[in-house]
Amino acid sequence: MSEAVDSLNEAILESRRQLHDLQEALQKPDIDYSQVLEQITTTGEKIKSEADRISDFKYNESTVLPIAHQKKPPTMIEQIRAVSPKEFTPSHSTKAYELKKKYIKPGVPQNKPLPRLSAAQKQLPAVELLKRGLVSETDDLSEIMPQVAGNQPIQKSTLFNGIAYDFRGAAEASKRRREEKKQQEEIFTRQMEKVSEKPPEEKPEPPLTPTEPAVKKETQNPRIYEQLQDEYAYQTLLVVRGKVARETPDFESFQRTNASRFKSIDNVLNAIEGYCAVFGISYAEIDGRKLSEAANLTTLTYDQVGRCLIGTKEQVEKARLKAANLIKFNWKVWKWRRDTERNKKLFRAAYTIQMAWRMNQVRRAIMIECRKRIESIDNKADELSQSIVNKYSQIESDPYVVIHVMTNFQDLTRVLDLMYSNVSIILLLSELPPGHIWEDFIEFMGCCGIPNVNQRVNYVIIRDLRSGNNTSNKLLCDMRSINQVRRLIASRNCFIIPHSDWHAERRLSVDISCPIFGCVNTNMLQGRNSMRDIFRDAEVVSSISTREMRDFGQLCDSLRDLLIDNKDITRWIIHLGFIQSEDAIAWFDTNQDFYDESKDLSELIKKNLHAKQGASKFIQMIPRLGATCEAVPSVVRSFPSVCVLITGNEIRVIGTYDRIHYQPFRFCSSFVPAISCNTVDLITKARQVATILLKRGAIGYSTIDFLVYSEKDNPQSIIGFDVRVNTYPSSLNMCFVSLCCGFEQSSGKMKLLKGVGDVYGKKSRFAIVHSGLTHPGLSMIGTKDLKSQLFSEGLLFDLLQRVGFKLLFLANPSEGKNIAIAGAKTPENALALMEKAYTYMLKLLSPKSGGDLESSISSALIGMRHFKTRIFP
Repeated sequence: MSEAVDSLNEAILESRRQLHDLQEALQKPDIDYSQVLEQITTTGEKIKSEADRISDFKYNESTVLPIAHQKKPPTMIEQIRAVSPKEFTPSHSTKAYELKKKYIKPGVPQNKPLPRLSAAQKQLPAVELLKRGLVSETDDLSEIMPQVAGNQPIQKSTLFNGIAYDFRGAAEASKRRREEKKQQEEIFTRQMEKVSEKPPEEKPEPPLTPTEPAVKKETQNPRIYEQLQDEYAYQTLLVVRGKVARETPDFESFQRTNASRFKSIDNVLNAIEGYCAVFGISYAEIDGRKLSEAANLTTLTYDQVGRCLIGTKEQVEKARLKAANLIKFNWKVWKWRRDTERNKKLFRAAYTIQMAWRMNQVRRAIMIECRKRIESIDNKADELSQSIVNKYSQIESDPYVVIHVMTNFQDLTRVLDLMYSNVSIILLLSELPPGHIWEDFIEFMGCCGIPNVNQRVNYVIIRDLRSGNNTSNKLLCDMRSINQVRRLIASRNCFIIPHSDWHAERRLSVDISCPIFGCVNTNMLQGRNSMRDIFRDAEVVSSISTREMRDFGQLCDSLRDLLIDNKDITRWIIHLGFIQSEDAIAWFDTNQDFYDESKDLSELIKKNLHAKQGASKFIQMIPRLGATCEAVPSVVRSFPSVCVLITGNEIRVIGTYDRIHYQPFRFCSSFVPAISCNTVDLITKARQVATILLKRGAIGYSTIDFLVYSEKDNPQSIIGFDVRVNTYPSSLNMCFVSLCCGFEQSSGKMKLLKGVGDVYGKKSRFAIVHSGLTHPGLSMIGTKDLKSQLFSEGLLFDLLQRVGFKLLFLANPSEGKNIAIAGAKTPENALALMEKAYTYMLKLLSPKSGGDLESSISSALIGMRHFKTRIFP
């Protein structure tokens, strides 16, 4: 054996030496790879042959460890428990407790000695002695119990009557079980020896006793450690740090045991981990039986999951109590917040209601105070206005001041009062006009012979005190400007030229104690009924109309009677109350449907009504302003107007003009003086109306509008149409200034003043005035370029003869604050000159903007052509 050991050791050493030589050869710098490959092949074959020879030796015949020995199954290292196990007596039975109670023998208490009994008592059964209380269960009853012999037959005990004991059979069965267990242990030992390839020690089998039955030997396959663990080990499942310990041998054994339904068990284990996370359980033991029962359930609850854990009831109760307290606290906080928010809301609502009620009371008090103050302002302004009645002749004989409030740059024409040499003007405006505009206006005034314009005009800029963009709001709030106006007036005579029914000027009149030269109390003109009464009192015929009403349905009902009585009239207008503009007029033409009583007249009127702002909006204004339905001729010859100045003791006719219209009741320009009718009759009727106004206390500038139409017997029938008070005659003053003319009441014509003279021809002049020129192309051309183009076309104004075309810009051209005037010696020449100028302007501007449908220039051109056709057929 020693020789084999030496040869084996030599083979191993030789192999190691050859490997070292091969390693050194590979590390040489001048290596020959062919020799190295040959050496590797030789070494490998030699090592393989030595390995085959070594493997023939058995490992038990050599002291050297075998190269390829039998691998033993790895021994599982028992994991250390996180907490040392402690014995405890659970409140309910567990598997461990049952096994302990079954296999561990409890200590046998020592019996007490039998008390002394008489001979008769010893013959009694033990049950009877127990009933009588002579003996107890802990007494030693061996003395009174019958003795059993081994070879005697089965006897009946006197202590347990009717019960037979086979002590011999019990002893044989116990011996047989011991022998079977010993045989099983020997079989297991032999199997383990075969596995480890160790020859077992042969022991003679004990002969079978004649009393033992023959036991058939069964050959069983060797079982591995896991199978033995699954059968004999107590599988303990633990929860460590809130997670199920899935890498312990017990868990793996449990998983192998329940492999068929481990999927459902795994769901329960996941639920247990969630349960531990909810209740904060870090360590617990899992009851396998309850776990198996829970795996059979289709629906898991928290209580069913909790039953699978051992010893966590108290911790769960604490967690639930803590959660309940937290929920209760949060609910109380939420309820408190809800009640607080509700109380806040109720408080805010109550506060809002109280403040609204208080503000309503304050507003009512303020409104009452304002009404009283307005009434007092109106009354005081009316008193101041009446103070200059019958005094205008005295005022105009001395230097005096005229105050104008400018709402826009179009009101710069009010400066034309400077044609009277003893007049100074105070202008209240929000902003100054642009410099180049004012320079052009000064040049225009100089050409008209009005000197010292800058010295005679005083500007007062109304400050913006965040009271709104409206001029009246600024005027009511800016008391510094009011004081400045007072200083400018000094002790001179002054009065205010008002706008149409503007309350801000009444307040201004009271603040500076300056009278208004106009109508302050306009109650006599508030409504169409008042207008009709004025014409009736003046014995001037007016059109057929209904009474003024504020309900559109009632207005239509009253109109139906007029339609039936006047079927020859086909055109009617709806005239709103006290609004002095063309926006207050809407017209419609009748047909056969209007006379059919079965049809709704109001719907027919809405369908056929023509209004500037739309039929629906126009009808919505009727309840607020009131309206009348008036009959008008289908073809209107003209709309002449007469401007008068009522001073309180006299009536001065300022001038006449025809309002040129391009659509029914849509006016564009004025022809000065009126030539469409008999001027004497027109002025006579106007004086009659002005007389009624004078009797009713009206003063200042007023305009009486008439309507002229043709009849079979009378080609020029004049009827009263409207009365407009506080209307400044800007168009007439523009003609007077630019043409240096005056108006002759006897002839009804404008005459040249003596300062100019015309030795070669007539002194009369005719003019067309158009205010507010609009065109999309005006924003694309400058004022100087436009004037130079007109000048090159021959459209210029002759300062000596006072004839020609003139264009005056009061603001940027695109804003429409400009005036065009054409003057000539005859009406035909004036119309021809204006038509020529506007035709050229449209040709010049339309290509720049692409059209002129919405321009006032094209509308004025259409109106002048229609007017020329009607007047000069």
